[in-house]
Amino acid sequence: MSGTALAHQRVIAIKPRKYLHLDPPLSEKRRAAFSITPQKVIKHSFLPFVGFEQIERRIDFETEPFWTITDKSRPIRYASHNDSAIHSYYSDELSQLYEDRLKDLGLDDCVLAYRSGIGSNITFAKQLFDEAKSRGTCVVACYDVTKFFDSMQHERLERAILKVLRRSQLPRDWISIFNRITRYEWVDSRQLRKIVGKSLEQHRLCSIQQFRNKVRPIIQTNSSGFGIPQGSPLSGLLANVYMLPFDTKMRDFINQLGGSYRRYSDDIAIIIPGFGDLNATEMALNMMLSDECLRLNNKKTCVTHLYPMGTTQVYDGDILQYLGFTYDGERILLRPSSLARFYKKMKAAIRITVRAAYHAGYPEGEIRRRTLVGRFTHWGDRKNFVQYAYRASKIMDSPDIRKQLRNHVSIFSETLSKYRKKYYVGTD
Repeated sequence: MSGTALAHQRVIAIKPRKYLHLDPPLSEKRRAAFSITPQKVIKHSFLPFVGFEQIERRIDFETEPFWTITDKSRPIRYASHNDSAIHSYYSDELSQLYEDRLKDLGLDDCVLAYRSGIGSNITFAKQLFDEAKSRGTCVVACYDVTKFFDSMQHERLERAILKVLRRSQLPRDWISIFNRITRYEWVDSRQLRKIVGKSLEQHRLCSIQQFRNKVRPIIQTNSSGFGIPQGSPLSGLLANVYMLPFDTKMRDFINQLGGSYRRYSDDIAIIIPGFGDLNATEMALNMMLSDECLRLNNKKTCVTHLYPMGTTQVYDGDILQYLGFTYDGERILLRPSSLARFYKKMKAAIRITVRAAYHAGYPEGEIRRRTLVGRFTHWGDRKNFVQYAYRASKIMDSPDIRKQLRNHVSIFSETLSKYRKKYYVGTD
């Protein structure tokens, strides 16, 4: 690989990234002309990742008699702008070889995440639900791999990469990439802010001098032999490469049962015809994951028994949940927790925007209402949650999804009115 494709300095499209890091963002001109050679990569001085803990509070509305509230912590490590461009370059090269490997193994329909041009989580969820409908009587089981990115063993990852590259050892440029994605260095964003302050220099988190004198002492290194950072353009693809042995074995095992297997990152879904006993299947699943130094998060296991009744299906056990949607044998809906998160974000954004406008001395009429409308209503950007739900409603032929958001405009208006009164009128 290093002696062929990269040697020709093939130019690829580099996504613009505007976040603050230890280096300034790449200009449009630099992105357009970005190209590298193995020699450049071997000599390149990679910067540390900047990291933080992403805490997401989740409410399970299906638990009775009380809702279950859990906090999920996800360690995010994002690469510098120049390093991200290099990672993107290698991801683009490796993905072509990975796609060939998937076709050779017959796994093209089983691996869903971190691949371009094969669909979205809406279409993937629809495919699962459609298959469950067509099978009539079946068991659908969905599993979650705990600490997926953090648990990948580096030796196994290297062997998996070598198989995709069809090499006996890594080329020198790939050794540089591999070392920086496994034994990666990183700095905590909060600690960094305390040391260098909030003053920015040339659109970067700190100056070169500050980096040398203040940042170097707080750099941490992943020396555990496990884990890759979530936040690199390479990470998702490497996770898929790592899972190739597991995907192959699990697909073969489920096929023997007359079922189907699919994996979306750390979400595993299987369908088995009839009322099959899952005990043997789950034992095999756990053994195969253990072979890859991975294990299940049993708290998130969802097992649904579906069988026909009249013109629809009914279910026993857990309601089927997959990639943000639920299916009860008759209706496809957004997960209640997804709706709760949307309204929580909406109300928090409105409160923050109105409060900031008030404390900045802006008149009530100058509140940035257009931005809020764009983010939280159907009049807004096609990428916002409401537009996403409307697309899902159309693709899944489920008008009930659209009905779930029928009150979003009134909730938006009531919340905006509430905080306008609180800050500008002085009443609650």
